[in-house]
Amino acid sequence: MVHDGQPLQIAELTRAMTRGDEAAYRMFYQHYQPRLFRYIWVVARGREAVAQDALQATLLRVVKYVRIFDREEVFWSWLTRLARTALSDDQKKERRYGSMLAWFRSPNDDANQNENLDAHAAIEQREGQLLQWLDACLAALPESERELIEARYFSQIPVRSMAGENDTSEKAIQSKLARIRAKLRASLSERLRSP
Repeated sequence: MVHDGQPLQIAELTRAMTRGDEAAYRMFYQHYQPRLFRYIWVVARGREAVAQDALQATLLRVVKYVRIFDREEVFWSWLTRLARTALSDDQKKERRYGSMLAWFRSPNDDANQNENLDAHAAIEQREGQLLQWLDACLAALPESERELIEARYFSQIPVRSMAGENDTSEKAIQSKLARIRAKLRASLSERLRSP
């Protein structure tokens, strides 16, 4: 990131943000709001209203939880994690709202509706657990591998661009991604098998 022709110093920026410095927040917003929106919009599969809501929730979480970061890559990874959590929370609210509407549509079938609500709650709990496990598995990866996964699947950067940035071939990037996916699958499977 560049600001006024100079590299943006993440440690200085985040330190100022932790102190509540309004100028630092303006600078953060100027540099990161468009990039965060693009990221969230892609993860939300182009649903603009959902992306806007998740962006607002993400920015509120930044204000609430910001801490000092030394490197831009780590800061961006933290921001994307906040964004994914905001999207996940929004989807859970939508499902709960849908469940409640279904319940109100047929009030004569209380037992059936209670079963549906229980099933939805179980699904939400399982999805939340899987997301936590995936985050833990991602965090356990070496930084270079985690960055490749996040670039390709969270930021939707084309393999060709990634190859150019890493000064390697597309085939090499695809092979690395396949190995990392296999490693993540194995980690998730292990967690699923453990009681």
